[in-house]
Amino acid sequence: MVTTFYVIRHGQSKGNVLYEQRVDHSEHFKKAGTLGSPLSLLGSEQAEELARIFANKPIDYLFSSDMVRAQQTAEAIARKKGLTLTTDSSIRERNYGEYGGILHKLYDALRPLFINLTDEEKLNYEYPGVLETAKDGAMRLRNFLEIKHKELPGKTIAVVCHGNIMRSFLIMNGFASFDALTSGTIKNCGYFKAEYDGRQFRIIDTHRVQPIMV
Repeated sequence: MVTTFYVIRHGQSKGNVLYEQRVDHSEHFKKAGTLGSPLSLLGSEQAEELARIFANKPIDYLFSSDMVRAQQTAEAIARKKGLTLTTDSSIRERNYGEYGGILHKLYDALRPLFINLTDEEKLNYEYPGVLETAKDGAMRLRNFLEIKHKELPGKTIAVVCHGNIMRSFLIMNGFASFDALTSGTIKNCGYFKAEYDGRQFRIIDTHRVQPIMV
């Protein structure tokens, strides 16, 4: 039996705004705590627009990461469709350890190190101070989806989570290369639609997922 998933990135958060400005926002990151920063005004508007997009899509169950930005995005869908939202800590964003709040510095440091590596090596690369590899994050998402397939076979399930674990999942499943699916290529409130038959995931549609031509 095939289970259908919509895997969705949250709307723009206040932390996203600071990251895009490439400024050190370590203090903001620390104050936000484990569950992260909330949506920005634009992010709230994006979440409402996403809810309108999903208004006529058949969704049986709705899940999200327990991080604030993902919950707030999913709550917009829940209100629009009258669904109950269930949160789960296992689909939080990748744990960047000491680089939380200075993620742009991590990516700058990794870029020259990745030049001659394969995608598999990049996914498994362990960088000092970073608590999870990209593949670790992708496997958390994959495991969550596999569990939901077993619990709710044949259903259509929406899952609101985070950009890095989504990108890593898509790379791991051969959708695009690591270099094509860099940071920012899954836009806020972008999503992919996947079907899972218990053996493999098949990506059948995307929205606001924009791989780079390499």
